[in-house]
Amino acid sequence: MNQPYLTVEQVARLVGAPIRTVRHNAAAGKYGEVRYEEVGAGRGGRMLLIPLSGLPAKVQADYFRTMATQQETPADLSATPEDARRELGERLETLAAWQAYRQAHAAEAGAHKLDKQFVQMWRESHPGRSLSVATLHRWEKARREQGESSLIDRRGTARAGETSVPDDLWAKYCALYLHQNKRSHMQCYRTVRDMASLEGRLHEVPSESAFRRRAAREFSREMLIFLREGPSAWYLKAAPYVDRDHTSVPPGGVFVMDHFQMTSPAGQRPGE
Repeated sequence: MNQPYLTVEQVARLVGAPIRTVRHNAAAGKYGEVRYEEVGAGRGGRMLLIPLSGLPAKVQADYFRTMATQQETPADLSATPEDARRELGERLETLAAWQAYRQAHAAEAGAHKLDKQFVQMWRESHPGRSLSVATLHRWEKARREQGESSLIDRRGTARAGETSVPDDLWAKYCALYLHQNKRSHMQCYRTVRDMASLEGRLHEVPSESAFRRRAAREFSREMLIFLREGPSAWYLKAAPYVDRDHTSVPPGGVFVMDHFQMTSPAGQRPGE
C-alpha cells in the first residue's frame, strides 16, 4: 500500500462533515479512486477506504501532523500490567506479520484470500489459540484510528478492585466463615444465599466465585488462622518471631533453663 487509505469515519473527522456526506462524495468520485476491504461475512461485508491523496491539501497536512504527534508522544504504559503489555506486543507483531505477508504475496491473490491464508498459518504456528480475519481488521482499525494502546484488552479492568457482593451480605458471609466452626466456603455461600432468598433478595446474590475472589483479597492467612482456628493455633503457625544466629553467642553467654528442681543423689537439695 503506497499511500494511506482512511476509513469513512476518519475522513469525516478530518473534513468536519457527516459520515453520510463523505460516503456520498466518495460514491461521486470526489476523493479519487476508492477501494474496499473485506471485513468478514457479517453485516456490511466490506469497508470503504478513501485515499488520503484525494482529500484537500490542508486536510492532508492536518493528518500528517496528527500522525507525527502520535508518534512523538507514545502512550504511557507504565501503569499497565506486564501481561497486558506482553499481549499488546504480540498483537502488534501479528499485525506487522500480516501486513508483510500481504505485501509479499500481493501478486498471487486478492487481499481477502491472503488474509485467510495468513490466519491459517498463524493458527498452525500457535496451537490452542484463536485468530480470525475479522479480528485482524478490528485490531488494525483500532490501531489506525486510536493508536497502539487501543489494542490493550481492558475488559474487567474498569472495575478493578470493586466487588459485586453487597456489603450486608458480605457481613453475613464473614460471620459464618470467620468462626471456629470452620465451615467451608460453599456452606457459607449457600447459607447467605438462602437467607437472601427468604428476604426476597435472591437476585442480589452474585455467584460464589465473587465471594471467593473478595475473600482472597480481604482475608490474610494470619487472619484466617486466628479466627477459624484460635489464638493458640495462630501463635504456633503465624505469630511473628525472630531467628537467632547462634554463631554470634559466645559459649556460656546465654543459659536456657526450665523449672525442673534439681536434687542431690541422697535426696537432699543442693546446699543442705
